[in-house]
Amino acid sequence: MLRPPLRFSSGVYNNPITQLIGTERFSVVVNFSCSGIQGVKFFVISVIFFYLLERENFKTKPIQLFVLICFGALASLIGNSIRITSLIAIGTLGDPDWALGNFHSYTGVLLLLCLLSLFFIALNQLYSKKPVVGAIKSLVKNNIAAPYLLPFACLLFLSLFFKVFSPSWDWWYPLKILLAGYVVWFFKNDYKKLIQINFSWFPIFIGIIIAAIWIFIPFTHSPESNREAFLNSESYIKIIWISFKLLGPAY
Repeated sequence: MLRPPLRFSSGVYNNPITQLIGTERFSVVVNFSCSGIQGVKFFVISVIFFYLLERENFKTKPIQLFVLICFGALASLIGNSIRITSLIAIGTLGDPDWALGNFHSYTGVLLLLCLLSLFFIALNQLYSKKPVVGAIKSLVKNNIAAPYLLPFACLLFLSLFFKVFSPSWDWWYPLKILLAGYVVWFFKNDYKKLIQINFSWFPIFIGIIIAAIWIFIPFTHSPESNREAFLNSESYIKIIWISFKLLGPAY
């Protein structure tokens, strides 16, 4: 027997037949790929893979790891429900283009990264063989790949985060560069050991080309309204933004 669409007093309705949920102004189709199951699978696979690589650093039992994974999977499903609710709320009360654009495209990945980060922190705090104080810092410091990967990973995470909350122009770009710069500063002693500084015109030339492309992309691949918002902003804002855009390729 086919169930009719459910309509609530708040104006929100759900049609189980078409998998449509939303309001009269904005609605979305929530099928299997949007249900949160994919996020749970990615979370579980990533956690198991990480644990197999780093298991000698932990004193956890299989049942303890299983409980942590169950909590993480439950948090993933709850987070996805909040994500869909927020998507409908933004589309109904705010900007539908923002809801279907940046918010829809990036919140799923951002949620997964946040859950993985929280899981690794919990695993270190609860079951690390090293002292709890400084366990995470020690894990990062003793990883030879961290100085190379973490600045880029930080910049990538911040890009996803600010894309969710920047429906138009990338106004938060300078802040991303400052935070990624802090990560570079954190590993400054490692770079002194690993990197030999030699002067050459060739990398400077390549850097100028990359910087030019880095600035050119936002002006050619952004909607006209976004470009106008930037061009009509205050002069000091444009100077600061372009300056950090030139600095960005250095990472």
